[in-house]
Amino acid sequence: MKETYIMKKKLITFLVMASVVLLSTSVATALVTVDPDAYSAGTNIITKFWAVTLSAVGGGWSGGGPGVLAIDPSGRPLDFEPSTGELAFGTDDGQWPHLFWGKNKLHFRADFAVLATEVSLDFIGNGVYSSDVGELWAYDSGGNVVDSTFTGTLLRNDVETLTVSDAGGIAYILAYGTQTSTSSWDALGLDNMQWEPIPAPGAILLGSIGIGLVGWLRRRRTL
Repeated sequence: MKETYIMKKKLITFLVMASVVLLSTSVATALVTVDPDAYSAGTNIITKFWAVTLSAVGGGWSGGGPGVLAIDPSGRPLDFEPSTGELAFGTDDGQWPHLFWGKNKLHFRADFAVLATEVSLDFIGNGVYSSDVGELWAYDSGGNVVDSTFTGTLLRNDVETLTVSDAGGIAYILAYGTQTSTSSWDALGLDNMQWEPIPAPGAILLGSIGIGLVGWLRRRRTL
């Protein structure tokens, strides 16, 4: 009888600890990768990734719409090498579908269905004006800027990863080349976005309950 009781106690402890591990995994801010290489060249990837919608906003050069595509930038004018794999983020703009420009041209936008605490994105120089500078801006759900950062001077195929963060939650980001003067502006390649979602309150509560149960069982065992 005593052995059966001990076995049941060990089984309960094991199950509770296993649930804590699983819950802790969900509570932890899991890094989500958004990379064009997950799809074939030319695929419209605006809604292909978990809890994020991609779009290209601005006037464009050739009337390009809001689509974001997986683009192979090699062999194009002002081409560059992606930071990962062979594809980078692009647009359906007919003239420069592999670049994101400053001023009122097409900017890269990512909207998060689950608020993000941190977002990073690779900026790649292509040498359109011998060197390029990129900008990354983060906004809350009210459209207010919560963080921003800029690359250094990027020569062709130089890569710099920019990161923005906000504990209150990032609703969307914008990324593009900076405007260098009233008549010229930089253009960048973009690749390999990663973001961390804010943990769901329910997951945090369940994880706390599981941890509390483990502590309670351990205390009972010592009594």
